[in-house]
Amino acid sequence: MSEHPLAFRETESPWRPTEVVEELNAHLHLQLELVGLDDLVGGTSGAAYLQGPDGRQFVLTRTSADADLMRLTAEIIALAKQHGFPVPSHEAVLPLRDGHTAVLQERLPGSRPTTVTADRVAAMVTMNEQVREPAGRSPRRPTATRTRHQHPS
Repeated sequence: MSEHPLAFRETESPWRPTEVVEELNAHLHLQLELVGLDDLVGGTSGAAYLQGPDGRQFVLTRTSADADLMRLTAEIIALAKQHGFPVPSHEAVLPLRDGHTAVLQERLPGSRPTTVTADRVAAMVTMNEQVREPAGRSPRRPTATRTRHQHPS
């Protein structure tokens, strides 16, 4: 196995994205390339940015959650996406050799907010209320607006 100098060391569960990318590529017969790391310090995991040979962009995270739970999460996210919610598709969920689970999801344009404003909180509350509609009714498409910045290709 090759040397893996890039690592998320300041997270609750340190990991080496290059190693996980190798494992994903080997088990799922992909040709993903590591193109960046999230700049978030701390947190539970960290995220690595990947690119496929066709140019598609992905986000890779590693979690201690069971792979079956993450597959269920992927199904719920797919349902939310079907109803117009701006959520990333989970492209793959893979149990890793180290006992963790890798989650590969599509990378959406935009960036996390750096400030909290009353408008942003109101938009989050509105979206939450739309999700909580009674069972049997399709959720409305969220009307909340978000500030989005296109990531460079």
